[in-house]
Amino acid sequence: MRVYCEYAQRLADGLAIPQNREQLQLQDMAFVGAGPIRAAPDLVNQQWVRRYDMTVTLRRKITRTYAVLNLKSATVASTTDSSTPVAGISNIHS
Repeated sequence: MRVYCEYAQRLADGLAIPQNREQLQLQDMAFVGAGPIRAAPDLVNQQWVRRYDMTVTLRRKITRTYAVLNLKSATVASTTDSSTPVAGISNIHS
């Protein structure tokens, strides 16, 4: 029973090795941490099978590119209202 648990520990230890982390970084990923190893027996074909669960946390960088035009290149037309202001209402722009 102890042997199977060692495989989970080897996985956690291996993910912390810089050489292995470099391979994750090439894919814009990073190893954050590993949770505790828990025994989780599983019933398969009427027989209990030893299984150990461990949560591994990875972080992934997502890069998005949007085709957004610069404001300097935008074509803009502006119009102004040339009517006279209504009496009693002040023009906030003057």
